[in-house]
Amino acid sequence: MQIRRSLAGTLAVALVALGVVAIPAPLLVSAVGPTAQLPTANPANFTPNVLDGEVDSIWQVGNTVIIGGTFTRIANATQNGGATFNRSRLAAFDATTGLVDTNYHPTLDGDVTTVIPSTDGTTIYIGGA
Repeated sequence: MQIRRSLAGTLAVALVALGVVAIPAPLLVSAVGPTAQLPTANPANFTPNVLDGEVDSIWQVGNTVIIGGTFTRIANATQNGGATFNRSRLAAFDATTGLVDTNYHPTLDGDVTTVIPSTDGTTIYIGGA
């Protein structure tokens, strides 16, 4: 029991030192359970546009796509109204409609280079500066 606690504490310290943070993901569980996958190389033309910076990591879990990078602003595609949103290096959108998730807007103070979903589809792990 003591070894397990010590290992968990060491792992937590290592993750913090490496810049890895766990953030609750927005409803990432599909009807048949979590299914994480990389999106296709040719995204649909209705997906949001990053207005500044770049996207460095993308994961899709169920019907939600999470993007991480150096951006601070994104916009819905023109056919989805073109609304602009401030997003601090992490954003989520619906894979079917392309609409930015307006309820998902964590504030980060550094660039995101890696987004990795948990196996249960309820949390994502991010890494970066």
